[in-house]
Amino acid sequence: MKKILLLLLCVPLIGFGQVPGCTWLGTGRVADNLKEYISYNEAKKIVHSLKIRNWREWKVYFKSGKKPNDIPNAPAGFYKDKGWIIAEDWFYKK
Repeated sequence: MKKILLLLLCVPLIGFGQVPGCTWLGTGRVADNLKEYISYNEAKKIVHSLKIRNWREWKVYFKSGKKPNDIPNAPAGFYKDKGWIIAEDWFYKK
């Protein structure tokens, strides 16, 4: 059902030169389920290399605009069935 609804929302926009994949009413925002992200292990390596240690630091990082677009802002939800274990695994440990 979701895919049918999404298709109904996207098809009219394609005729107006919108990017395939459907941006929401010209805002440039692509639905989260249509974004492509790197694997959990690749993303975790980046987080560890930046020495991000907790959710507070993670939030500062992703709001700074420095986070690559191919890493989700909410990794626990996106990677839930794709490698996510617990937050302590995601964040850097000394």
